[in-house]
Amino acid sequence: MRLLKYLVAILILTLAIAMPARAADDAELRQMIGELGTAKGYSALEDVITKLAATGDGRLATMLNELGEGNLFVDGATSQVVIAKGRGNTLRTTDPLTGDAIGEADKSALDKIRVNNRLRRSIRDAISTLTLRSPDTAVRLAAAQTMINNPSADALEQLDAALAEETDKAVAAAYGTLGPLGFPRRSVFIIDGDGAVRYAHRAIAGLTFRPVSELVDVLLSLPH
Repeated sequence: MRLLKYLVAILILTLAIAMPARAADDAELRQMIGELGTAKGYSALEDVITKLAATGDGRLATMLNELGEGNLFVDGATSQVVIAKGRGNTLRTTDPLTGDAIGEADKSALDKIRVNNRLRRSIRDAISTLTLRSPDTAVRLAAAQTMINNPSADALEQLDAALAEETDKAVAAAYGTLGPLGFPRRSVFIIDGDGAVRYAHRAIAGLTFRPVSELVDVLLSLPH
């Protein structure tokens, strides 16, 4: 299974082809956000986080950050997921999608959506995925640099897709795939299960391919 994952990663990076996710409308997003409040157990919650990241909607990054910070709750009066902050027994509530103020709620009426350390890592990966798709070049560049400095095998597919779609040269340069003349280079990376780069080849002109046998040898040398 891990070998197959590596081969898929090579195919995506070599061909530089990515299928963009279909944008979800607000009603679908709110339904998914609601699933955060009804998920039973950490595994189910992680599945919802992954699904939210796959939408590519950057508005969700703020909400996921609040989830990681412990500020996402289910309002017992409305059964709606809200962001809640404040001191004392009365907290200010805001809409998790738009950030609009909702009002105030008694702390005892709010049920916190709890996360563990594993989920916090999934949340960080999800936020990186969403910011990699941001229309703001500066946001995408910062996200790319964060992922490069803190590699994660769990975020490999999102990184592949973002790299294939990237058109800004500053961001492409952060990935190390920009050629000397300012054009993207055909690049192949093999990343192990811990997120470490085990093989990298960046073609000068993009007119040649690495032998399949060479790539297979690297793959077979990895622990699996």
